[in-house]
Amino acid sequence: MSGGSYNYLCHKSACDLLSGDGMNDLLNMRNRLTQLGYADAAKETDKLYQEIEHAQLVLENRLTHMFPVFHAVEWQDSCDTSAEETKETIEEWRKVK
Repeated sequence: MSGGSYNYLCHKSACDLLSGDGMNDLLNMRNRLTQLGYADAAKETDKLYQEIEHAQLVLENRLTHMFPVFHAVEWQDSCDTSAEETKETIEEWRKVK
């Protein structure tokens, strides 16, 4: 039987790790490396996991900060709000920036 025990973790991109079971696959690989006695590789895998988790938090915070701007422009372009309302939203957003 061919590989795939970790859903082909060896071929995943960072984006792939963020979707589906990618992060679980990474943890499972870390655990297996530990079990096999490869502590250095397990530690490096854990470090990768922690960095991805941190990046997710940073991105979520940045996205949350941008939501009002995205919302204002999207609604303006859908003719649900005016350009003036978008301008007001952007001005409020700048104050929090």
